[in-house]
Amino acid sequence: MKNILLLLLLALMPTFQLFAKAKPIDSVRFKQRKAVWDVRFFKLDKQTWKAFRKKRFEPTSDYFKPKLENIKNPDLISDSVYAKAYREAAFNKTKHRHTTIFYVSIAVVVFIGVIAAFIAIINSALSKFELNGII
Repeated sequence: MKNILLLLLLALMPTFQLFAKAKPIDSVRFKQRKAVWDVRFFKLDKQTWKAFRKKRFEPTSDYFKPKLENIKNPDLISDSVYAKAYREAAFNKTKHRHTTIFYVSIAVVVFIGVIAAFIAIINSALSKFELNGII
């Protein structure tokens, strides 16, 4: 009888896990993720961005405050956790922002590198043909 009861409990053990309480979502972490997601719409205007590049405002500056036109859920604008996470994410996004000239110069350097590699490959192939007496 004990063996049958033990086997029955072992068979029902996986079903006990089905009735376990689900782990609640941490509201702080949810608000931080939402703030980082909303920052993708954030961009300082050109004049303020130039001033930022010279002076490096702090993340607590009013320039990085969430605005109604930049966020999807206006109820979160007054939440301190959301506002702090938004300011930090907006600051980091602005800090890593570059000018168009930067991206053009990177593209030019990569293009010149590709052309130089192509010329080197062609020269090595031509020198092999010359050594073999083909050319």
